[in-house]
Amino acid sequence: MPSQNESLPNLILVGCVKSKRNSRNSAKDLYNSRLWHCRRAYAEQVGVPWYILSAKYGLLAPEISIAPYDLALADLLAAQRRVWAAQVVNNLTAKVSGLRGKVIEIHAGKLYVDYGLEDGLRQAGAIVHRPLAHVSGIGPQCKWYAERLTSGSTQEGCYPVSRGPTISDTAQLAELITGDFYNNRFDLSARDLSTSTAWSQMPEVKYVQHLRAAGTSARSVRLLLTFIAAMDYARDAARLWRAGVELFESHPEVFDPDKILSMSSRTVSALLRASGVSQRYRQDAKAWCRIAASLASGSGAVCRVVDEGVGNAQELLKELQSRDRFGQYQFPMLRGPKIGPMWVRMMANPGGAKISHMDIVPVAVDVHVRRVTENLGVTDTQGWLLNKETKREIQSAWCAAVTAASIEGPSGIQDTCAALDPALWFFGKHGCRHCERRGQRLPISRACYHCQL
Repeated sequence: MPSQNESLPNLILVGCVKSKRNSRNSAKDLYNSRLWHCRRAYAEQVGVPWYILSAKYGLLAPEISIAPYDLALADLLAAQRRVWAAQVVNNLTAKVSGLRGKVIEIHAGKLYVDYGLEDGLRQAGAIVHRPLAHVSGIGPQCKWYAERLTSGSTQEGCYPVSRGPTISDTAQLAELITGDFYNNRFDLSARDLSTSTAWSQMPEVKYVQHLRAAGTSARSVRLLLTFIAAMDYARDAARLWRAGVELFESHPEVFDPDKILSMSSRTVSALLRASGVSQRYRQDAKAWCRIAASLASGSGAVCRVVDEGVGNAQELLKELQSRDRFGQYQFPMLRGPKIGPMWVRMMANPGGAKISHMDIVPVAVDVHVRRVTENLGVTDTQGWLLNKETKREIQSAWCAAVTAASIEGPSGIQDTCAALDPALWFFGKHGCRHCERRGQRLPISRACYHCQL
């Protein structure tokens, strides 16, 4: 129920979710996820008429029977979403005999609301409330519902329900994943992987340990990490880092900023191509040389962390976005929302730099991190494009979790998203993706038992 400070709505609109049962059901019973059960329980407890917002069917009464479907609003073009929103407004107006003066609560994601639905309802005279507009992540949203639900009104999967050793929120998920990752508790028996700790099997960690054992200096290690991180886009990480170390051992000059300045872009391109480090030879070589020139200048936060092993995370992330006086990015291919945070984490560990304010570094979201985030029900972003909005949603959910959790990790990154990030990546790549390819559940961690699939 709404609290004393929250007015009772006249009706509620609830967004659908991707996860569905396999057979025809009433609309309210077809959808099947933790967030859905919380939304439904809240709507039923409030006791006013409520409707479901379906990407395929538009406006649905809870009792209407429908078959499973596979369509998300993210699959539609912006113009199609606007048409969908207009149809929902028209259908709702007809069902409730006009909207003027009615208080409507919307419990749905931005794609359901921001393409004309909220504006259309307001233009029709309705008073629109979005109670969770600023609550990011499935865990925090479910907690919001739990605070308003009585113990006898919850549906399966909603926050107050306790069915054995369930995880109450995303913070506990983060603790489980990092605890298993850093303490050699991942079950890798079905993965053809070493029985050593998952952290030591991260490609950059594994090869840095190899280089250090061979006597490579700390600065040279950080230069390698910097140049290879810039190449880490849509690549198989293990192959990339292996190729990078082989190139470093055979041609160390291509990792020395001063020596790179005396080399032609064509020479750099040929070396990157022959080694397998590069896939887009000219573009990669241009970026490689541009990064080398910025590092050779010897000034700025990035140079200091590479050369001296000291830095400030906030300054580093800011400088990665900087341009020179000609408007060119100083660190191309290191400044993206995935690579930038990942590089800062690598400078701290395994790079060994002492970096302050690591708590501001977010999770570096890629397909693997997204996969585990959605499979565990941390965000309801299934079907969204992997764009800035989706990445921010995932980052925000995990950031809130880390703030409330005790996150294990190696020196320099413990208790931060930087420590959670490699654990999520490993979990998604060797856990979730492996299960998907095999077509069966093969748990890798205690967190797997809370998978929404």
